[in-house]
Parts: sequence; C-alpha cells; structure tokens
Amino acid sequence: MEQREVKYSLGSISYIEPRTFGEPGQRTFNLVIEAGNANCTVWLEKEQLFQLGIYLQEVVSAMSLEDKQRHGVSSEPEWSGEGISIDFKAGQIMLSHDPDSNSFRLVAYEREEEGASEEPASVGFSISIAQAET
Repeated sequence: MEQREVKYSLGSISYIEPRTFGEPGQRTFNLVIEAGNANCTVWLEKEQLFQLGIYLQEVVSAMSLEDKQRHGVSSEPEWSGEGISIDFKAGQIMLSHDPDSNSFRLVAYEREEEGASEEPASVGFSISIAQAET
C-alpha cells in the first residue's frame, strides 16, 4: 500500500502523552503531541491506542540494552514552522520502527467524512525509544 503525503510533518517530538476521558464504556482516547511550536491532538479508538501500545512494547522489549541506550537521530528536525494547533480523529494510523535512527515513525490520517470541503488532516512524527518506554 502506497503511503499518502503527510500534511504536517512534525519531525522529532518533545512531548507525547496518551490520555483518556470519561467513564468506563463511554471513554474517549487521544494522543497529545508537541514539537516546537506545534501542538497536536489525535483522537483514537480504544483498539487503535491499544495496538500502538502493544507494538511499541513488543519492539522495545525485544531490543538489547545497548540498543535501548543508543541515542537515536531522527532523519527530520523538530517542527520549526509557525505555531499550529492540529486536532482530528484518526481513521488510519501507521507505526514503524527505524533501526538506523533508533526511533519510531508514526503517521496518522484523519478519518475522511463524506462531503467534507477541506482536505483531511494528517500528521507524521518521530518517537524516541525513551518516549516509547514511558
């Protein structure tokens, strides 16, 4: 499957936190991301967040201590553009591990709504091993 173009490429992020709101059975989930002057909230289904966590945990736990401690170098710098605030519900998420940069790459595409007049949002960013472990 060919990867679509990403509207906002945030590069290395400085902050990521999964959050949940509401009572059991009525919860909503999101990832809050910061990179430079960019703030992003990606709303997820419970299963999407669960699968992200499982993948990160499996890859990190399979790494040697030496690899975990190796400082990763992202192929992209942190967002240096103007301040932006991105907020959307993810329809598709892709997560991969890049052994060369010793980091993860996450790309999220907004769920496309019928009749929407705007181009769907999308965001991509790098997660360090240390960020993935927390």
